[in-house]
This record gives sequence, C-alpha cells and structure tokens, in this order.
Amino acid sequence: MLRYFDRDMRMNWVDSNNVFVGFDDEGSCCEVWGGDFYDSLGSNARRLDVDLTVDNNWVFDTSFYDANADIIIDGHFEAECAAFRLVDGDREMYLVIWNDHNGYYAHGFDFCNGDTVIVEGAL
Repeated sequence: MLRYFDRDMRMNWVDSNNVFVGFDDEGSCCEVWGGDFYDSLGSNARRLDVDLTVDNNWVFDTSFYDANADIIIDGHFEAECAAFRLVDGDREMYLVIWNDHNGYYAHGFDFCNGDTVIVEGAL
C-alpha cells in the first residue's frame, strides 16, 4: 500500500515494501516544486488524481528511475524532474518530483529500499 506523509520538512511516499521517495520540502523564493502522479512520461503524459487515503496495491519498481523525465507541469512549463515507476499488477503510473527554479535553489531527494539508497540527488 502506497502512503504519503510530510515529516521533517520532507515530502515522503512509502510503499508496503518500505521502498520510499523522500523530497526536501523547504522552499525559498523564486521556485515552485512538488510531486505528482502521471499515467506515463513524455509530452502526452496526463496528471492523475490519486487518493492514497484508500487501500491500494501500488509499489515502487526499484529497477526504474528516470533522472531526466520529460513532463510538462500544469501545461505551461517544463521543470527539472525525476520519475519513479509504480506498479499494481499490470497497471503502472509514475511519481514525478519536480522543481522549477532559477538555478540557485535545489531540493534534495532520495529513493531508498529500506536502509539501502537506490539513488539520491537534487532538483
């Protein structure tokens, strides 16, 4: 079951296997950032409204990470993005974390399987 929570100034998504994405949520001026779910990657990707308060079977695919996801946020700009694939049987969706900024500010993130870091970086 995939869940979302804010803690220690981080946005956190964690699945039932204790695989998680954590994204720094401390902001500065001149930037817009966030995390959203999409049905695919690329120019035709559509944002999904996913309710994580209900039971679900979404788990992270620990073999997939896209450091340069091609997503248009809110239909008007491309932000610096990273994508993480989630699966539920034969269904898939993507958690895309993003930051649109002036090049000065960054938000750190990590993708972990329990205590093992799969990838960490900043947007």
